[in-house]
Amino acid sequence: MTLSYAKVTPRRGEFRHRSVRGFTLVELVITLVLVGILSAIAAPNFALMFEGNKMKGATEELYQLLQFARAEAIGKNRNIYVDVRASGTEWCVGYTDKTDCNCQLPSDATADNACTITLDGVDYTRQLQSTDYSGVSITNVTFSGNDYQISMPRGTVDASGTITFGSTNYTTGVVVSLMGRVRACSSASQLGYPSC
Repeated sequence: MTLSYAKVTPRRGEFRHRSVRGFTLVELVITLVLVGILSAIAAPNFALMFEGNKMKGATEELYQLLQFARAEAIGKNRNIYVDVRASGTEWCVGYTDKTDCNCQLPSDATADNACTITLDGVDYTRQLQSTDYSGVSITNVTFSGNDYQISMPRGTVDASGTITFGSTNYTTGVVVSLMGRVRACSSASQLGYPSC
């Protein structure tokens, strides 16, 4: 038994329907122009979003640092001293269980006045610095002498005050009441914080 194949010849114009599918040069150029226009519109919004994230990060980290300081005073039944230093775009906040600390010392400092907490004979650094948040500065500190003491055993403070952060488009603050309560706020209810 022999198999035979019939030769099929395509009819005229049939190859046009089988052509390779793709994009024409005009379609690609139009798509690239539209992507460029949309990117140019979105770029300023991304910059604003990144600035807001830095502000929110600095505010949240300061809030947590001060909450931990208060918890340390209550939990370990000892006084805690908070140090705030700001000079232009360079700033730092730290706390210690010693009578004073300088948060401008490097985070691995072993000096007597480094912002450290001693737990089980080991010193742990407790500070926040501007190098972690470029473009964010401390614009105002309302504590007298730029530092305060959290007293044991209730976590009350010797002076209430506010540490205010500022950037090009945002202003936030961390408020410490005389009772030692810490809260974050912002001007005009920005970044999801209540108004100061």
